[in-house]
Amino acid sequence: AKSATGRLHALYTLAQLDALDDATLLPMLQDPEAGVRRHALRLAEPTLEKGADILDVVLAMTDDVDALVRLQLALTLGETQDPRALTALADLAERYGSERWMADAILSSVSAQAQLLAAELLARDEFAGEDKIFGRLAASVGARRDSSEVNRFLAMIAGIDVDAHPQRQIVLLEAFVASLADGHQ
Repeated sequence: AKSATGRLHALYTLAQLDALDDATLLPMLQDPEAGVRRHALRLAEPTLEKGADILDVVLAMTDDVDALVRLQLALTLGETQDPRALTALADLAERYGSERWMADAILSSVSAQAQLLAAELLARDEFAGEDKIFGRLAASVGARRDSSEVNRFLAMIAGIDVDAHPQRQIVLLEAFVASLADGHQ
């Protein structure tokens, strides 16, 4: 279809007919129109665990020029267990974590892997919006109250180089303690 609307209609029609294949979906993930890319990401979610080609293209979209496409990407990455998705989420957090809704989208995609994402981000230089991301990750770990995860998380916090990153340890501990206190009210 020549128009973006026509391409979207074709995508959804094929999806409803259970006839949307990788050959059709791949070019839509790279479409010049942001809206088509965003919807193609949503439609790609069921195929992420099945096809390496689709997943490779999705993982490469962390630098998309459109903020809504990146937001959808953060949500879509939660639909795969591939470890590269965690790295892509960390890339999104580092580059775009201060954008509206991005922290929420990232957190919804990591759920039980919040500690792993925090570890990935702690290995990186400071970035805009990190207080918000780190605080939310710490709160997520604390809210689950899994003793082995809590122990690993506290050991990770204790290992932070406070000379290089003085605020990170404070942000993580404050959010973590607050999440524990919230559970006892």
